[in-house]
Amino acid sequence: MATRNAVLLERDRELESLDGLVEGALAGDAVLAFLEGPAGIGKSTLLAEARERAAAAGFRVLAARGSDLERDSPFGVVRQLFESLLQDPDDRERWLTGSVEPAARVFAPPDEHETTTTGSFGVLHGLFWLTANVAADGPLCLSIDDLQWCDRASLRFIGYLERRLEGLRVLVLTAARVDDAEAESRLVLDIAHDPAAQSGWLGALQDKQIGRAILHIHREPARAWTVESLASAVAMSRSAFSARFKELVGDAPMGYLARWRMQVALNWLKEESLTVAAVAGRLGYESEAAFSRAFKRCMGLSPGSVRASS
Repeated sequence: MATRNAVLLERDRELESLDGLVEGALAGDAVLAFLEGPAGIGKSTLLAEARERAAAAGFRVLAARGSDLERDSPFGVVRQLFESLLQDPDDRERWLTGSVEPAARVFAPPDEHETTTTGSFGVLHGLFWLTANVAADGPLCLSIDDLQWCDRASLRFIGYLERRLEGLRVLVLTAARVDDAEAESRLVLDIAHDPAAQSGWLGALQDKQIGRAILHIHREPARAWTVESLASAVAMSRSAFSARFKELVGDAPMGYLARWRMQVALNWLKEESLTVAAVAGRLGYESEAAFSRAFKRCMGLSPGSVRASS
């Protein structure tokens, strides 16, 4: 638990945003949270915290994770999400009847659902009604980690559902590394950029220019970014970029960059067992001492203490 708390230490804004999304979904707002960032940055930890907060608010939580080994399995992620509801024959009959029936073959043995590979309208619409019916029984949270490795059919369902969330009391939580989305990247980006998506950090990726700036920071945290270079990278003036970034993200560009670098450093120290000097070098600091001062100022503890406790 101590490690998890450390990861969340500098994420008060994101956690407050997630609480707002939970409240919005309870009220019937169309809400999908899309967390994007490089490996090891703590997306899964933040997603787990969001699931806990949703459960505490009374949501039924169903979770799945994309896998590079299962990307060729049509609706593999959808099955992960819903199969826990369908194990009992009586429950299966309850949930897979009526408008849901065209989607029933998704949950049949593999040799019985060959026609579901493309995600036909009938199947997608049936899965929508399955989601709506479960949500009618109580607020529902669907959590999908590693969306970039999600099978194509399941991505199509998430996109289909995202445009029909209004009034359902359904909260969709997703996390992805967009750089790893490969052939499915268009579908992943379509999900991230839909108006229902609160991405980000939680809302800013929805803005074309600020979203690109955040992706630049996430993908190259060690680069010697300045406000001017970020603004230039997204074709904005310095003043307009700074104002819009602050409005959408809640922090100035350089402040966000500093926090992101320290979050990256925190995960490298914990997960990769790198020395403090190695982390400082990776992030472009001229000295270990300068990095250590910046880390402690941002995180409230020294990088050496993080490494010693890992």
